[in-house]
Amino acid sequence: MSDAAIQLDAQEKAAQARLWAMPLAFAIASVCRRPSRTQFRLALEWILPAVSWQALSWRTRYRCQRALRSLSRAAKQIPHRRLRRLCASINRIAPMAQRFPILELCLALCRTNKRLFREETDLLWRFGEWLEMDPQRVRAMIEKALPIHRHDVDHACSFLGLSSTASEKDTVRELNREYAKWNARVTNTDRSVQRQAAQMLDLIAQERGRYIS
Repeated sequence: MSDAAIQLDAQEKAAQARLWAMPLAFAIASVCRRPSRTQFRLALEWILPAVSWQALSWRTRYRCQRALRSLSRAAKQIPHRRLRRLCASINRIAPMAQRFPILELCLALCRTNKRLFREETDLLWRFGEWLEMDPQRVRAMIEKALPIHRHDVDHACSFLGLSSTASEKDTVRELNREYAKWNARVTNTDRSVQRQAAQMLDLIAQERGRYIS
């Protein structure tokens, strides 16, 4: 196969991965609410990176929005097993460097909402797992894009993505590691970081109390 053919094949696979990312994006956008106009625009700008949204005619924009609205209604009904299979298909054709932008798109759509429900946080973590991403990298992406004060969570495990099937020993070890990390941020000069650290320490302390008497 020539270099040109190899490059074309890689471009086609990258385009296919972007198309397959759309059901994931709208599954997360519609899990607890109706997707907003801003989320539709962000999705279109992401899937058509070389095209300026403002450069499109109003008729083309309207047709694109209608297509995405139909997709969003369908995505809400997609069971998790099909979303997982879709992630597996993406993994087969897309290298890791092309998978992280997919999660970034999901985070960008979530960021348009003032509050995140636990179902949305849990699905973000599932996508990270199904796309075979490093959990520490996923956690850092979520912490940066969606600080704890924007999450409607009742305990730390949901925000931190700790598995409910993990052993008590592993869970406590991970909670201790996170406690040390956030405790070091209490003295950060950025007050928003201080506030997030205080909230996380409170949640982690409550969660550790369930395991340590």
